Amino acid sequence: MRINRGYSQRGAFLILVAFLLPLIMAMLGFVIDFGNVYWHKSVLQNCADASALGGAKAGDKGKTFKKSDADSMADKLLAKNKRYDSKKKSYQYLGSKSDPKNTHYYVVTLTEKVPMYFLKYFGYKEMEIEASCNVKVHKTGNGSFPLFDNLITFSKELYVVNSDDKIFKGNIIHTEKNVVTKVAGYYEYYANGSRSEMAKEKGLLHTPNGSIWPNDSSYYKPEYAVELDAPQNKALKEYINNIRSTTTPTNGQNITTDNLKNQFTYIPYVSSFDINNDFDKNPNNTHVVVIDSGCVNIHINSDVTCRLIIISLSTDGVHVEGTGKVHMTLYAPNINQWDSLHWNPNGVEFYGTMIAPKVSIEASTRSFTYESPNFPGENGSSNSSMSLADDEDIAW
Repeated sequence: MRINRGYSQRGAFLILVAFLLPLIMAMLGFVIDFGNVYWHKSVLQNCADASALGGAKAGDKGKTFKKSDADSMADKLLAKNKRYDSKKKSYQYLGSKSDPKNTHYYVVTLTEKVPMYFLKYFGYKEMEIEASCNVKVHKTGNGSFPLFDNLITFSKELYVVNSDDKIFKGNIIHTEKNVVTKVAGYYEYYANGSRSEMAKEKGLLHTPNGSIWPNDSSYYKPEYAVELDAPQNKALKEYINNIRSTTTPTNGQNITTDNLKNQFTYIPYVSSFDINNDFDKNPNNTHVVVIDSGCVNIHINSDVTCRLIIISLSTDGVHVEGTGKVHMTLYAPNINQWDSLHWNPNGVEFYGTMIAPKVSIEASTRSFTYESPNFPGENGSSNSSMSLADDEDIAW
């Protein structure tokens, strides 16, 4: 007699399906509900971004921020962009931990209650979600960054061969305590104030209001920092990196003003930089040049009517010579300890600002006059820059 053992398994698969079907349905329900939540969260985040950016722009009045205007615009944009029953939770204008004087944040937080399709059978009728957007509003003075508010800013050393025809019209400050200044006949002045009697008579910088000691404690300003990675320069670093990432590189070791036709110029490596003509005669225009590396030798062979901003990120020095009248900002934060921002033209009338760890001024110059560089940006003539930000720097 033959026994068919398969008949003993008959119906087992149906039992298994009957057991697994509720689990499959439950998993499908979870997928539907949480997929729906994810979609609503994405739409809500887009609404928060649009409301925060538009609100921050509407509230920015240059030197001030009018929160009522920002909130009104945020409400309008929320009503226009929302696809579901999204509601305002809070609109906040908050300060910065690292730069409370110049940086604030406009924060929009929205909420929404998303209905549940499957979980409602387990007592969860809806899930509340939240989306927030932080917009950094960075005040830049007269179109500039705070670091560029002085004629000369240094962190390690200032060396000046002084003369009666050198006049410094602007603040000269240092960002660290232990600096060295060397003025006139190679006399040294240290941060502790030690100097010789001869140095007291000859070792002063001429200003319209008399003479100054550049290393006196009154010229120590720790709220500034030369280093680009310093917290005070976070917005400036973002600005420079944006130029490097969005501007087509200009290749070639020898650069002239013919290469400066655009507002922004990015040069990976340079050896010589010849200012051979007054390439832009509009005094309201500004040209920004960012250099990655190389020993930057700037030769001034012509007046410069427009404002020229040269940012050298190289560890090598920046050396300037020539003659003329220039409106120029020189920023070289990475110069190594053996080199400097070396100013050595004959008879140049300088308008602008110089920033480097070490600044060396040797040749005769008619005058040094502070002038704001007025950094151009996407916001045109506005005195603020804006960008999305995380929570780290916000003073809640």
